[in-house]
Amino acid sequence: MNASHAEGKIFEQILFPKLRDLIDPSLSNEQHGFRQGRSCGTALSLLIQDVLNGIDGSKVKVGAVFIDIKKVVCSANKFLLVDPYASKFSFCYITIKIISDCLTGRLICGEYKSQSFAEVNSVPQGSSLGPLLFAVFIDDIAKLQSQFPGTGFKFYAEDVVIYAYHKSTDSIIDLLNSTLFIVHRTEAMLFPKKYEPTPEELSITIVEDSIKVINRLKYLGLILDPQLNFKLHFNGC
Repeated sequence: MNASHAEGKIFEQILFPKLRDLIDPSLSNEQHGFRQGRSCGTALSLLIQDVLNGIDGSKVKVGAVFIDIKKVVCSANKFLLVDPYASKFSFCYITIKIISDCLTGRLICGEYKSQSFAEVNSVPQGSSLGPLLFAVFIDDIAKLQSQFPGTGFKFYAEDVVIYAYHKSTDSIIDLLNSTLFIVHRTEAMLFPKKYEPTPEELSITIVEDSIKVINRLKYLGLILDPQLNFKLHFNGC
């Protein structure tokens, strides 16, 4: 856990809404974590609707890759967290200095009594500013969707889904190959055309790494299956 003074926490509570009001309108619409009017519910419902729109009527399949980027959260360089405020939002020096100071001199304490150590990299855990800093940090990735026609992105904190539409499974894999670069703790699922059986065996290789294709996945608390009938979820399997 992070150790910070009470005064610092109060100051962050004052600073957070002011920064949020300036930054939130510029964030990608595909980001749903820690934003007003958005939640894991909106991320889930829009993902499912996109998949259903793809497989109903247009005779295409949808392939989705689910990525856990927790390691990015824990290793993000604090200078890179601050940089977008200067380059993208044109904040003045004083504002950037305040944000930088909020990230400096933090200590991490163990779950039990242990020695504290300085937090060099990482989005500050337990900080009011942490979620906002991380949203800005990954926003450029969220906006990549416009460069890859036939794909969709959904972000909720460290949970990322990248999906692609096409009639051909091979073309779906090619589309995903063109967008993906993170494969740690990554799994894939293929949503077939309506009334088409799910392939028993499917191999997806992203950037020379094999990704496991599964028929059951828990995403933001909801158990997904290739047919999107949610029987696994309601049966508690």
